[in-house]
Amino acid sequence: MLETRIQEQKNRWNRLTAKLDALYRERDRETRAEERLRQDAIIAETEKERSEVEQALSALEMHGPQPKPLTMGVETSQSPHPKPLKLFYSYSHKDEAWRERLEISLALLKRQGIIQAWHDRQIGAGDEWAKQISEHLESADIILLLVSPDFIASDYCWDIELACAMDLHGTGEACVIPVILREVDWQGAPFGKLQALPKDAKPIKLWDDQDTAFADVARGIRKATERLLGLRMKKTHPPWS
Repeated sequence: MLETRIQEQKNRWNRLTAKLDALYRERDRETRAEERLRQDAIIAETEKERSEVEQALSALEMHGPQPKPLTMGVETSQSPHPKPLKLFYSYSHKDEAWRERLEISLALLKRQGIIQAWHDRQIGAGDEWAKQISEHLESADIILLLVSPDFIASDYCWDIELACAMDLHGTGEACVIPVILREVDWQGAPFGKLQALPKDAKPIKLWDDQDTAFADVARGIRKATERLLGLRMKKTHPPWS
């Protein structure tokens, strides 16, 4: 009887985790402020319900033959460090200087082992460039679209990288984040419904202080990594593991 109740709670926890994953993806695609607020409320309520399930599991397992501590989805000091999230830069080579500045802004995330970034300038001599791009793009956890007139005009960015990125985002395999570098008509693009960076999707070039703009982008990306790492941990290390 006790084992049955424990299994029921585990199944409920798994369902709530899957629901939260879908809710977060839906929220990332939403652009209307009022709808995002509504979704935030649903997410908060679902998180609360899952927390109650975790507490119930903890109480049930205390009466089992081999009780296990409840981790609440947070790593202990003895847990292995999580693998870095793979980050892919999709950009036009005409925006290379902007990509380099963004890399500098994300240096702390890299030093902390939170991200492992890749772009096509890392392709080695003799490597098949199209194969390398495809492999890194398809295995990415986060895909940054560096949006500019040149990005929109690039056939390779648009037809190959963007098409693949949106497919991965749609299936939940990757998080796609548009970073608006320069002014361009992009709202009607396939990524037009995604939440863009920096704040209010104001192009970085138009900010009076571009360092502030890049810092805002870095904070937004850090927030995304925290959510993705949290979801990854809850999938691979549920409370009863």
